Amino acid sequence: MDFDRSNLDALREAVEACASPQRERMSALLDRVVRQLETASREAKEVRDAQADAIVHSALLMTQLEESDRERAEATQAKEDFFANVSHELRTPLHGILSYAAFGIRDISKGESEKLPYFFQRIVDLGDALHTLVNDLLDLSMIRSGSLPLRNAEARLSDLATDVAAELAGMAQRHEVRFAIETNPTDVVTIADPNRYKQLVRNLVSNAIRYSPSGGIVTIRLTCDEEWARTEVLDEGPGIPDGMFEAIFDRFTQAGCEERRGSAGLGLAICAEIVKAHGGRIRAENRPGSGALFTAELPNSKESQPLLG
Repeated sequence: MDFDRSNLDALREAVEACASPQRERMSALLDRVVRQLETASREAKEVRDAQADAIVHSALLMTQLEESDRERAEATQAKEDFFANVSHELRTPLHGILSYAAFGIRDISKGESEKLPYFFQRIVDLGDALHTLVNDLLDLSMIRSGSLPLRNAEARLSDLATDVAAELAGMAQRHEVRFAIETNPTDVVTIADPNRYKQLVRNLVSNAIRYSPSGGIVTIRLTCDEEWARTEVLDEGPGIPDGMFEAIFDRFTQAGCEERRGSAGLGLAICAEIVKAHGGRIRAENRPGSGALFTAELPNSKESQPLLG
């Protein structure tokens, strides 16, 4: 509570007008009253300040609780979506394997065998797809948990990229897509896990093949400077829809096309985790005209200068 000091001044004037014995006694009483009022006023202000702080703290706490609830709800929804997607991606090849096995058993029971090689090949293809999906899920889980250590060594990126192109030659041929590998300087060497780097390039290139038109070219471009060893993968496909340039690296995210492209949507998420584990960065953008450009940059340490010549 606050008090009016003008009233106290008036009281002091009245006390001064009193006779000497009464004046001293009343002055002492007035001083005591003033001290009590000042103490009460100070305590009241402290209470008001504490109440204001409590209100602000409560508002902040409520905001934090609401944010926490929202994040928990989003995490729960993301987990539900993840398991729904995993269930779908696992069910699809399993259903195909069981169906083609049933067709084979039926034809054998009828004494027909001309379609058996086709059924067996489809079972193998679907089994491979299922095996790849399981491996991708395990890799993603281990990389994110940090339980998959990198085995870093001197990595000649052009040689590794050439190996990946050779591995994916059959896929490129089926899609009628050609490869081009560009390096500047002539050779790019950095410190990285060679196997994980190949996995990174393999996922980026296979993604580019799937979205490339017949007769298109997928380009692997390797460059470096003092800070970064850079791997770019360019395609001539439809490009990436607006608003998807970051979300495309999330698990089970497709590029927004209506047509499924034969992928579970884990490859780019694994790329992002591999780059992150190396202390690098990755981004996606559209090329002028048409096509997408994916850029993965790994730190170029002092021990990994480009070899010229």
